[in-house]
Amino acid sequence: MKPGARPRYAARIDRIRLRDGVTWARCDGPADGPPVLLIHGATVPNWGFDGLAGVLNRAGFRTYRFDLYGHGRSARPDLRYDHELFVRQAEGVLDYYGLSTERNSILGYSMGGAIAATLAGRGAAARLVLTAPMLDFSTMNPFGRVLRTPLLGESFMALIGRPGLMRRRRLGFGAIDRPDLARRFHAQTTRPGFWRAMLRIERDGALGDQRDAYRRAARCGVATLIVSGTDDPIIPTDDIDTIDRLMPAAQRVDLQGLTHNLMVVDPGRVGRHVVEFLQPAESTRGPASEDD
Repeated sequence: MKPGARPRYAARIDRIRLRDGVTWARCDGPADGPPVLLIHGATVPNWGFDGLAGVLNRAGFRTYRFDLYGHGRSARPDLRYDHELFVRQAEGVLDYYGLSTERNSILGYSMGGAIAATLAGRGAAARLVLTAPMLDFSTMNPFGRVLRTPLLGESFMALIGRPGLMRRRRLGFGAIDRPDLARRFHAQTTRPGFWRAMLRIERDGALGDQRDAYRRAARCGVATLIVSGTDDPIIPTDDIDTIDRLMPAAQRVDLQGLTHNLMVVDPGRVGRHVVEFLQPAESTRGPASEDD
């Protein structure tokens, strides 16, 4: 884009028919901006990227985001909710929009980080951003075995898992004075099949060990940025350290005081580092901590 030129925005929402079910997606930002695919995590759908997408759009990037199966307005197919299901879905979105790997960047958050890494390992991205990336949530989840047990898992989800997650979201969004987000999350949970999908994600392995995804992305040589919050109670620092070791050429930024919802809490702070990394001239390894 020429200096001083106004970006040509072309926002759109699409209902995409893919192999495994209908996917709702949206695009924002300059129509001719470098494309960035955003992949959300295990509970909050694509509106969790509202703040970060705005930062990227204002910096001249075109963002593409979608609701993973079981989330938001996308389908709840009666399939295995494993890692490969979500990778196929993301590949379908990339194909639908005709995104070029020569210009395409992919940003994955939490569970979406492993999905993004798999795509990058298959040559689908020129640049990769991992925000609070998940390594192996199932192993550290104290309720994982219960959730994976037939009948017992359904009862646990209904009596403990569901109210517990609702309470965490209400308190978390309330702490940043965003009760509107708590209401949006609650609206999602009332859609048929949401809680079944949450249970299947754990049972079918989507939250399991994803070391191979990060190894393959590293072997592919894709430029990578890892962004984490130092106060994240969901993804421990040890897991971020492991991913960093699996991807030795990656840049890394640890944002002091931010938790797992770092992009919702402070999209500007996260976005500044993402924008800097996605600029074409950025290619060297950065510091291991934020230098604000």
